[in-house]
Amino acid sequence: MQPLIRFCIFGWMVLLGGQQVGRYTAAETPPASPNLPKLLILVRKDPKTPNSDLPQRLAGLLKQSLNSSSLYTPLLYSPYDPTVKNALLNHLLTPKDLSTLDSPASQQRLAEAYDARYLLSIQPHILSMAVEVDVSLFHRAPAESWTMPYSNRLRVDMPPTRRGVTEELRYKALLYGLVDSISAAIGSPTHLLASLPITLPQTVALNDAHSASGQKAIDSASTPSSSPPIQPTPPNYVAQAQDALRDGNVADAIMLLRQAIDANPFDPKPRALLIQTYLQRHLVALADTEAQDSLLLCPNSVELTQLEAQVLQAKGDTKGALQLFTQLVAHNPQDVAARIALGDALLANGQYADAQNAYEMAASSNAKSALPALRLAALFVKEANSDPSFYAKGLSELETARQLLPSTDTTSYLNCYATLMPVLSERIHDDADALQQIYESCVQGGLSVTEALRNLADLQNRLVALSDFLTKLPPAVGAEKAQAAYGQSAALLLQGIGYFHDVLSDPARTPREAADTLALARANTLHALQEADTLLKNLLNPPPAKPPQNTDDAASSE
Repeated sequence: MQPLIRFCIFGWMVLLGGQQVGRYTAAETPPASPNLPKLLILVRKDPKTPNSDLPQRLAGLLKQSLNSSSLYTPLLYSPYDPTVKNALLNHLLTPKDLSTLDSPASQQRLAEAYDARYLLSIQPHILSMAVEVDVSLFHRAPAESWTMPYSNRLRVDMPPTRRGVTEELRYKALLYGLVDSISAAIGSPTHLLASLPITLPQTVALNDAHSASGQKAIDSASTPSSSPPIQPTPPNYVAQAQDALRDGNVADAIMLLRQAIDANPFDPKPRALLIQTYLQRHLVALADTEAQDSLLLCPNSVELTQLEAQVLQAKGDTKGALQLFTQLVAHNPQDVAARIALGDALLANGQYADAQNAYEMAASSNAKSALPALRLAALFVKEANSDPSFYAKGLSELETARQLLPSTDTTSYLNCYATLMPVLSERIHDDADALQQIYESCVQGGLSVTEALRNLADLQNRLVALSDFLTKLPPAVGAEKAQAAYGQSAALLLQGIGYFHDVLSDPARTPREAADTLALARANTLHALQEADTLLKNLLNPPPAKPPQNTDDAASSE
């Protein structure tokens, strides 16, 4: 049963006055077997609500719940515990460990001081009408190394207000919902225990050591069957999540990816897709948390490391991102994707020469990959703003990429094209502003005619190079009209520049005579730019199709 469903059933039984409130009372808790592995429960406070009693009450209820699961011997951390005092005296722990229990290393040393085989680390985040709780289960292998077979963020909503139901009872229902969700996550799924290198005592079954079903499970495990039962095929949560993302159902996709992570915590694929989903929706904090948790379980995943660096970039930590990308390249010098990612980070940091070197190294690593050429083309177009000769280099790289791309791959070129055109659009817009500034400075006397003509000549040379680039640039499939509109905007602005140049070159004419013509040229240029941007946007994100009109309605309207 899913945790949220379990909570709904149990929570409403509480609200309706059922007997489930006493479910976790000490009187009903059976004594734990001394042979069960120890599990240390560490519940940290929510830094935003440090005075709440929820963590303390949650910890006590969790201990009772897990004590009755016949899976662990739960222990509850307390800073006043004699175990902690002895660990400090024997230097197994330091005061710094206890003051920085957010660190997994400090938490694990604390668990070792308790001689615990498992560590359950919990931190609730108390919201106005819900509680979200970060849950991580660590396991200490016989080699004294730690792994994390489970990590997730669970959410339980506060039950709705009802007549006759007190706030205290709603609060208790919320607490029991949290306990139920956490217990179900770490105490019930047998796949978690099956994946761990430990052996439970023969006298303890996974559910009830003294039940007939428990004994039958032990007997069947020791007796090989001639015809093993057919196991049902597990659902492909990742494929379902990808379908949901294509349909725009982001919430469903996230839920499915969470289920995929729960089913196989050490598989980096669903974790990577979840981080990408968060980043694409600008949920940087969630992406950051997921990236850190993922790398604890999959520390050697190149894809997850790249995503963590992208998260650092999104947070504005360019230095940290560059450091990670550099490490990736050092460990995988032939990995084109790693070098491309490094070049992207360098380019975002304004290090054009270093970015160019990274892309060129990527091209030399794999001469058959079109990706480095596409990146170099985008880089050269950006540099062409200060040196128009780079437009020719950009065209050359685009031609190289088109030759390397399979004829069936139109997406890669379109993605590159979609990054180039906004740069050119902004550049034409800036040139229109520059023309207006030259005119105003000339009229107000801030620029002499000679200086204005010189500035106009420089502006015209840069715009001619841009217009020539647009003429020679192969349009992406479906972008022909958009590119024509971009070219038209550049041509209209060039006409305005040429007209103003003629006015300034004629001593018999004054700059003010160009006012109306320049205003019209600017308006037409910006109109063509807006049309081009809209066409490109609709190509990349087609508007939803209108539902077909009912023929009967159409006939009646006539």
